[in-house]
Amino acid sequence: MKNNWIIKFLISYLIITLFLAGCKKENSPTEPSLNPSEFVGTWKLTKVTVTLSGNNVELTPEQAETQMTIVAKSDGSFIMTTIKKDSTTGENVTTVLTGTWKIANGKIELKYSDGTSESLEFTLTGNKCTIKTTVQALGTTLPAVLEFTKQ
Repeated sequence: MKNNWIIKFLISYLIITLFLAGCKKENSPTEPSLNPSEFVGTWKLTKVTVTLSGNNVELTPEQAETQMTIVAKSDGSFIMTTIKKDSTTGENVTTVLTGTWKIANGKIELKYSDGTSESLEFTLTGNKCTIKTTVQALGTTLPAVLEFTKQ
């Protein structure tokens, strides 16, 4: 009788030990970077997520008929090139904007050479960055998240 109790105890102990050994802490996803110097480089638009009637719709740049590249320089300046298909003519229209950039408190502040500026929610994780903004589509302004990949 005493032997049965010891065997049951050992089996229970073994099962619990195996169970706990099999449970490991999940690796948390890479934390967003707080180092603005990691934004320096060339960034290419790779995904556009638009919120339409409460639903997120993911589009490739080709589907959105928009190409965008941001070149962020270490001196705090940037060049943003956008190529967008004109919905009326069907022709590609290229826009080049220049200015300065600054990252602080989860936002990127863009000051354009024409004197305008905007402050947008921003994350930078590894070779990906996202910028929350709005886009013109379907005759209205829609919330959007632009995802860029470092080149």
